[in-house]
Amino acid sequence: YKRQVSTQSTGEEIPYTIGIPSTQENLDKILDGQSVERQLLILQRIRLCNHVSFSKENRDKMKRHYTFLFNRLVRLASSPELSTEMIDVLIQPLHELTWDKMGVHALSLFREFLKSMEQKLISPQNGNWGALELIMLRVIGYIWPVSDKRHGIVTPASLLMGQYLFWHPIVTYKDVLTKLYVTNIFLTFLSPAKRFASEPFCFLFSVLDAFTTSSDPDIPMYSPSWNIPPDLLSLQNPRRANTLTHTDQPIHFLLLTGHREKELTDVD
Repeated sequence: YKRQVSTQSTGEEIPYTIGIPSTQENLDKILDGQSVERQLLILQRIRLCNHVSFSKENRDKMKRHYTFLFNRLVRLASSPELSTEMIDVLIQPLHELTWDKMGVHALSLFREFLKSMEQKLISPQNGNWGALELIMLRVIGYIWPVSDKRHGIVTPASLLMGQYLFWHPIVTYKDVLTKLYVTNIFLTFLSPAKRFASEPFCFLFSVLDAFTTSSDPDIPMYSPSWNIPPDLLSLQNPRRANTLTHTDQPIHFLLLTGHREKELTDVD
């Protein structure tokens, strides 16, 4: 007999056997308000008590459960009140379920999301990626093997990152931060597989060149998107230097949460 977790009190003992939530709302009610440790324990017991090897019916149930976890991840990553701890809670269960005979279903969900990222990239109205896209790229690197020569998720994600670095124009300081973050993720995909891509290195060269007072003619600019506006990154202006250094959060946190966005982009 599998019990459902009570959502009334976070201090109650968690049942050892927990049934699979039947709806997205039920899963959210079970996890919302719980501590990180309790959420991890709840999700672990759901997976172990309803393992796909126990019965054929569990396969369909776990597919639905995987979809609920994926949707919750997308919702949390899209929330204005971004909590990285709550997002981290979902990565381990998604990774375990992906390699627990849920790989085909996981591929379909992540492929659909990559398609939405591509559509957003080529959209003339809104081609910039936000916290959701950046977090999902990082999650892909945690769940899927980046060392494979070819992979159904990692390879398309790498191509998308290269397209973003190559095509998306730089207008504000936040555009530079976003591309730096994408570059960091891109390099973590390339290094284990011993692959090479020119886009992250060309962009890094353009950033270094932008910090100088004059452009270096020896640095090739193959794409107009690498042309950083004059003085956008220059630290010659004392006011701008103060803006870049007096922050109470890591730069990746400011980028993902959008905090201090006005302060980061309001430059002379």
